[in-house]
Amino acid sequence: MRILRYILIVLGVITIGIVAYAQWLAWGPDVSAQATLAAYSQARREEAFATSTPVPSAPPPTATVLPSETPTPKPTKTLVPLPTGRPARKATATDPPSSPTPAPAPVLLSPEEGVTALDRMVFGWAWDGPALKENQFFDLRIWSLQEEQQGSPRRGVVPPTKATSVEVAMAAVPAIVDYGPGEYFWTVVLVEYGADGSLVVAGTWGESRRLVYR
Repeated sequence: MRILRYILIVLGVITIGIVAYAQWLAWGPDVSAQATLAAYSQARREEAFATSTPVPSAPPPTATVLPSETPTPKPTKTLVPLPTGRPARKATATDPPSSPTPAPAPVLLSPEEGVTALDRMVFGWAWDGPALKENQFFDLRIWSLQEEQQGSPRRGVVPPTKATSVEVAMAAVPAIVDYGPGEYFWTVVLVEYGADGSLVVAGTWGESRRLVYR
């Protein structure tokens, strides 16, 4: 009887436990619902935090506007009208006088081209130009082949004269004194003395003839 009592007591306890557990399940908190509620509450809190404290976003880059360069206006060229006529130039005291037309060259007569010079020789020429002025003369010039090649001045032989012929001692000719035997040239040109006493060529250079001095 005692064992049966114990068995009944144990069964009663088990039954009471089963009933209590069933009631706890019926009236106890729903775990899944609590988990869902907790997740929903967490999402609301994060949303509220996001709306209350927004993270500042970087401002969009602003374009830097450079000041436009103002073009410098170029100077305009002002056309100055040219005079329609050229004014005549007035002569001044410093202007040199206009040179007259050079006189023609004397015509050579003797000696002939290429002759061999003697110790003394007569050189003659003719003049077809106007009468000589008081300060104008004929000048006999003799120069060497070397001077011709070098372009040296043609040197006079005797003092200028108004005559149309002169006799010359060939050994005393300045060019022959300097260069000795060889080929030479001669001509006659019109010259004149200036106010200061200088001698200038007043005519054109004409024919020149060759001679040989031995």
